Amino acid sequence: MAIRPTYNDQLPFLIEDWQGNPLDEKGLYQNQGSFTMRGWSDVWKWQTGPKPFKEQKKNDNWRPDVLSMRDPASWPADGIAWLGHATFLIRLDGVTLITDPVLGNVSLMKRLTELPMAISDLQEVDVLLLSHNHRDHCDVPSLKELYSRNADIITYTGLALDPLLKSTGASGPVTPAGWYQSFPEIQGIKIHYLPAKHWARRYLWDTNTMLWGSFMIQSSRHTVYFGADSGYGSHYQEIGRLFPGIDLALLGTGAYEPRWFMGDSHMAPEEAARAARDMGVRWWMPMHFGTFELGDEPISQPLEILQNLAAIDPSSAAVEWVSPKLGQWLDLATGQQIEQ
Repeated sequence: MAIRPTYNDQLPFLIEDWQGNPLDEKGLYQNQGSFTMRGWSDVWKWQTGPKPFKEQKKNDNWRPDVLSMRDPASWPADGIAWLGHATFLIRLDGVTLITDPVLGNVSLMKRLTELPMAISDLQEVDVLLLSHNHRDHCDVPSLKELYSRNADIITYTGLALDPLLKSTGASGPVTPAGWYQSFPEIQGIKIHYLPAKHWARRYLWDTNTMLWGSFMIQSSRHTVYFGADSGYGSHYQEIGRLFPGIDLALLGTGAYEPRWFMGDSHMAPEEAARAARDMGVRWWMPMHFGTFELGDEPISQPLEILQNLAAIDPSSAAVEWVSPKLGQWLDLATGQQIEQ
């Protein structure tokens, strides 16, 4: 087996004594702390086991509201818009970034909401942030659409993902990083690759051969954290220590049931609220729900739990959360939804 890189030797570290990403005895990437990697027998147990939310899920017709986005010329210089699942458009000092672009159906999974914009409007995107290699985050057809319209786009991702991205049509720079590494600055925007408690696989034979992670994005005025996929863990306190004063955290709150199967890889809503508290953020936005049905929970359950969070976890409920319509810009200075 080829020796996997544990860091990019062309990039600086955020932590002086960090030695690079840990590898297991097989030379595969692994998480910090405890993590249970579920196998095919667990998948079978899940699929054939009890389904306590089955009827509730079947009768849940809720869908996120969608607001059609205006012409890109009207986009704010500093704002963020949720396009569904883990896909966001982020504007900082006029620089446009997109996260984990998934613009349509994924394999056999049907998208439950419309994309709030025309794919043809995804032009003049400066930076693509690709967190990890799961198909609901790393969607080849969407990447091809994006790369075909943005020849100079800069791509930042995790270790060992660069060959796949280059093969999908990336003609601009593709830079992989390990955890706690900083990417080259782009027009005053600083971007760092940070831990997540998760895993990666595209095919049956490539489990954890590519790294997974999250991103911190900093401009002269705002700091945004894109949490990607992650279970709850101590890394959130460490991230908050490294980056005091985070304005907005984008945190997953879907695909968490059943907990015995999903718990190490995805956060339940109350755990996401706790992570936001751990990081000391001003406010946070739930994501990774409402677009695809990945877990056993009803599609509306994440927001219902958050709306009743004060009774579940008062200390976490003290951190404000926002959930705008798909396609609606959020003002990063005020946390207010921008009317279009």
